[in-house]
Amino acid sequence: MRGVPAAVYAVCAGLVFLLVACSSGNADPRAFQGTDSDESLEKLLESYELTLPPCEVEGLRFTGRSREVAKHLLLQFRAPEDCVNTYLDSHHVDRKLFNTWPSPPTVLDGKKLTTTSPPFSDDAMEKFDLKLDPRKTYKLYTNFYTPADARFTALVVPQDDRGQTVYMVSTYNGED
Repeated sequence: MRGVPAAVYAVCAGLVFLLVACSSGNADPRAFQGTDSDESLEKLLESYELTLPPCEVEGLRFTGRSREVAKHLLLQFRAPEDCVNTYLDSHHVDRKLFNTWPSPPTVLDGKKLTTTSPPFSDDAMEKFDLKLDPRKTYKLYTNFYTPADARFTALVVPQDDRGQTVYMVSTYNGED
């Protein structure tokens, strides 16, 4: 009887490592990949004094950290337009004051510039799997506040008859 080749041991060890690494993520199916296993949506929302919209939402996803060091939150959901508007209003967002993405063209030193840089960091865009069409215009709100004085940037993306998808990224955690 021949011994088991070292390559077989190496492959098996690699598979075991992958299984352990994949199973150590967050058990909540709404959590984005890479969310710490000890973070929950409820804990994150509480840390920002943030609530979810008053209607049923779909496609709810999140990631973040509720503790002070590196505290952050990314939140995504889809809801009917009237519910999204109520949600924004309840967080003191003046819906008449918004930026657009892409930004309108500007002229600098006689050169016409257009701003199609992503509205969020590359990491957030990747987590959200967000690919925006630069031929369309989206509303970007930077004045979304929670009772804890935390601030978010919220991008609203119309989804035809399926309502609107809201992508939120914390920009200030409300703590000094």
